Parts: sequence; C-alpha cells; structure tokens
Amino acid sequence: MEDRSVSIVGFFTTRQVHARSVEEAGTLAKRRVLSEWQPGGAYAEANTGSLPRLLIEDVWKVGFLAEFFQRDSGCYAFYQNDD
Repeated sequence: MEDRSVSIVGFFTTRQVHARSVEEAGTLAKRRVLSEWQPGGAYAEANTGSLPRLLIEDVWKVGFLAEFFQRDSGCYAFYQNDD
C-alpha cells in the first residue's frame, strides 16, 4: 500500500519522439508526459495536486538502431524535498 502522507515534489523521466528540431522535440515530449497526468492518464488518479510544471534538462538525437530497438519505458523517478 502506498504512503500518501509523503509529498512528492518532482520527477525525472525520458521520452523518445520524432521531431524536426529541438524545440519541436521538447513540445512533443512535454505533451506526452502531461497527457499521462490529465484525466484518463495513467497518473491522473494519483495526482492530488496540479498538473506538473515541466522543464527539459537535456535533448539528444538517437541513431536509427537505438530508435528502432529501444522504446520508452514510461518510467518515472520521483523525489521528495529532502532528496
């Protein structure tokens, strides 16, 4: 059973997108992550606060083989204030 008394303040996650530019990649990745936190999304019920504010820390291009063989895990690494 999860402990809802613990306040999560942030998370890290990655998303792979097809884009023509770094700016487009950021927009598409943010859109995909936010969709998971909105009604109907995987984390919508668990989210007791507002939608997350997203900051992109890094963007990089992946080669064809990495794109073809590695898929997004959809995983999140959550952290608290004291982490």
